[in-house]
Amino acid sequence: MEGTHDETDETFLRVSSRLVTASDLGPQARLHHTHIFASDIDETLRFWTTWLGAEVVADEVLLGSRNVMVAVGDGRLNIYAQPPSHPERSGGVHHLGIQVRDLHSLVGEMRAGGVVFRKPIAEGEGFRYVMVEAPDRILLELFESVPDQMPDAAETWFSWPQ
Repeated sequence: MEGTHDETDETFLRVSSRLVTASDLGPQARLHHTHIFASDIDETLRFWTTWLGAEVVADEVLLGSRNVMVAVGDGRLNIYAQPPSHPERSGGVHHLGIQVRDLHSLVGEMRAGGVVFRKPIAEGEGFRYVMVEAPDRILLELFESVPDQMPDAAETWFSWPQ
């Protein structure tokens, strides 16, 4: 980089002869998708579409394997048609948090459909949740916010997008 800058300067990038700051570029990153492996991609797609209302956005062969991008509310999953390379561990991912509008109804429907839950729904401060495994041992936290019991600081975090 040309010139000298002290510690009070903004982060910058020189593009041609113009100094471009980080604020000129807008958001630097956003969470686009969570990538998961699937030993049986059709079973995995059925789980996500049946129980959590996922919609297929793209279904393509990329780099020699089927990849299906699904939208789950305003989030996305990229489901890769390949068994997990280490099914006994999840790497750095503990679980995927899936916010639902009516947890009790969904859990009842899932149980009636054969989905097994190891523990009952738990109550938190301003939310209730239950953990369940999706195909390939992907741990999901299904949760419902309870706005009238929620601490003020958590309200925007758990509120549904308008």
